[in-house]
Amino acid sequence: MDELNEKTNVSAELSEFESKKITPLFWKYSVFALAGLMFQAASVVADGIFVGKGVGPMGLATIGIIAPLWTMNVALFGLFGIGGATIAAMKLGEGDEEGARKAYGSILSFSFLVGIVIAAVFLIGMDPILSFLGATQEILPFARQYAYPYILGAPICIAGSVSYYFARVDEKPKAAAIAYIAPAILAIVLEYLFVIKMGWGMMGSAVCWVVCVGLALLLVPYMQVVSTKMKLCVSDLKIDMSIIKTAVKIGFAYFAIQICTTVTTILINNLIITYGGSELEIAAFAILNAYIMYIVMLVTTSFIMGLQPIASFNIGVKNFARVAQLIKTALTHSTAALIAVTILVFLFAEQIITFFVGPDPVIVATTAAIMKVYMLLFALGNISQITAGYYMAVEKNGLAILNGISRIIIFAVPLLMIFPRIYGLDGIWMAQPGADFLSALLAIVLVSREYRNLMKIEKPL
Repeated sequence: MDELNEKTNVSAELSEFESKKITPLFWKYSVFALAGLMFQAASVVADGIFVGKGVGPMGLATIGIIAPLWTMNVALFGLFGIGGATIAAMKLGEGDEEGARKAYGSILSFSFLVGIVIAAVFLIGMDPILSFLGATQEILPFARQYAYPYILGAPICIAGSVSYYFARVDEKPKAAAIAYIAPAILAIVLEYLFVIKMGWGMMGSAVCWVVCVGLALLLVPYMQVVSTKMKLCVSDLKIDMSIIKTAVKIGFAYFAIQICTTVTTILINNLIITYGGSELEIAAFAILNAYIMYIVMLVTTSFIMGLQPIASFNIGVKNFARVAQLIKTALTHSTAALIAVTILVFLFAEQIITFFVGPDPVIVATTAAIMKVYMLLFALGNISQITAGYYMAVEKNGLAILNGISRIIIFAVPLLMIFPRIYGLDGIWMAQPGADFLSALLAIVLVSREYRNLMKIEKPL
């Protein structure tokens, strides 16, 4: 009886996830996520400006080559952060604070260790890896400058982002947002000093990325002071492989999405050369992929992050009708928002691109032409990503992977193999809207069935 009372009290403490109206609750967690992510995006924008002005077109081409490394790091953030945070949210929904805390400590330790291993491997095989990513002999020296500090900071960045996910599960979305906002502002100031004033070039850009992402690790001592549920003991930091396996299984869908994005980016960079493009098209795609698409994708990511802790907790307390309502709200609101964002990007395409590269009419025109094809149906592609995020949150890993990779690998890669053969260089950009449309159809079929099933299940007494 005491154990039952203890669990009931814990659930009551987390009543925000269970009792507040879905729409404002979803927007609260999404907006706080978006605030932190957009300040990080501001740092990325500043990076594009400072690299474009301080290093030039070769610097922007380098960003295009390095972009898959950004994606790989983000993949690891989600692999461990989403997986571990889902476990913790479900444990808290069940009233198991100790289990939630152990998930936090174990994932934090393991993710830092993984970062160290990755850094060591990359440093050993630096040049071959950069060449594989598409670096030409002209780009390689710039890419090497960027890669050294970037890789050395990987352990801090990965562990810092993991702590961000757990802070949100602990109902501290505002603190998590600040942990992204403050370092982003600092990184912008430092990048101006390092790249423009001190002439550090690509090395300065990489150092500032580490500052921007890695300082989120300060959430760990913050939570030790203010948290009532996620305050770590030394024993919690012991790596529990059963927790790691479960977290990786849950987070693998997000990891797969990001890795598939990396593979597609590498494929596109190589197809550009194959079908008669040059460093101009590589740089144009870099501006689109590493900056503009990155920023727009953050909007989708914020909606996924708004949905996940609410869904995981309510699955933990078996409030299935509430989860169904959350699915409907998340999909309709996020798609409408992405349509509005895409329209704004198209309307101000030249101004946005000029913001990165300055008044270079050739690269501005090239990037704008690519963007208006490549991003045409992006809002529909968002449906598959939100659906994948939902399935991650409720541990339906196969469906999460299917939805997550459908627009990137299942549909995009075959179209990338077909369209350029028919339409040449233009076919590369046409593949993505086709993949967005097909993946949206698949997601709608699957999530409609999920919604109906949830509405049929009554919450047990």
